[in-house]
Amino acid sequence: METSLPDCYSFFVSNVCNSNCFYCSADWRIERMGPKTEIQPEILAQYIADIPQKSVVLLSGGEPTVYIDKYNLYNIFDYDHYYIIQTNAVNISENLINKLQHIRNWRLQITIGGMNELYSYAHNIDKFQQVVNNIRRLVAIKKETSVVELDFLYMKSNIKQIKDFLDLCQELCVDCVRLLAISSCTPWGYWHNKQTQEESQYSFPENWGSLIKTFYQQSGIAIQDFSNAKLNNPENKKLIRYCSVIDGFYQCISTYNLVFWPDGSVCQCCRAANQQEDIFSFTMYDKSLQELLTSEERKNMILNYHTRKTCQACLGPERIKKVEEIRAR
Repeated sequence: METSLPDCYSFFVSNVCNSNCFYCSADWRIERMGPKTEIQPEILAQYIADIPQKSVVLLSGGEPTVYIDKYNLYNIFDYDHYYIIQTNAVNISENLINKLQHIRNWRLQITIGGMNELYSYAHNIDKFQQVVNNIRRLVAIKKETSVVELDFLYMKSNIKQIKDFLDLCQELCVDCVRLLAISSCTPWGYWHNKQTQEESQYSFPENWGSLIKTFYQQSGIAIQDFSNAKLNNPENKKLIRYCSVIDGFYQCISTYNLVFWPDGSVCQCCRAANQQEDIFSFTMYDKSLQELLTSEERKNMILNYHTRKTCQACLGPERIKKVEEIRAR
């Protein structure tokens, strides 16, 4: 098992968000850290400055665009990294647009939980058209090396909107589409509210697969379908791009990743941080990035990742075995 430098550095910069999605998995963080907790901006800027060049830097939240605008942190984009911003696209300021125009490698991952009135239901804000207009602005300024991705979080109430969603993606000329189950926002084995649990009781429309295939053939837009029923379909595998799935199994990428939370705590995996055993004993405020990367604790965390309860619950013993076989090839 490698213990070399991570490929990806994921920063959940803040618990503050300009939306109030009922399915959001940040509940446990807000309960533990507080609703307004955020990484100190000067510490974040220093950490990103110290990351080895050509790494993946992922910014999430809460809502990272609100945090970036609040502290005018556009200098964090001045390095030769591949930047991923996970956003609801409600707040796309002119300052951010201007900065993105001068960055070569970036990817915006935008998630919506429904169309029109069902967007308002899922996000508890009436901003659907504003989001659509912001996506148009982003598509207009992107370069060939940039990606605008639009993700649809399907659930019981909106699953029949799949065709309308795909039509919208084609109209907007986005680069990539992902279809995600509502359970993908939920820590393993933990339903954080009854509404989320009820919305997970959906049935796929009979034409689900044909709609996806037709969309790809007509638009050429890369589409990634995470529904378990489709992952093992060889025909559908040909359509999957930008995907961390090999042989029908999700890869565990925690050994190549570092995750930083709004209170400065650090772990290997964003799925693991609600378990104390998965969190490092030190924070971003205790050690520099170089000290963290070379620490014995990090090496031991990677070497023993498969023994942790969270990993067993996430992949399960059979999938862990399968992932190890794939990596050994």
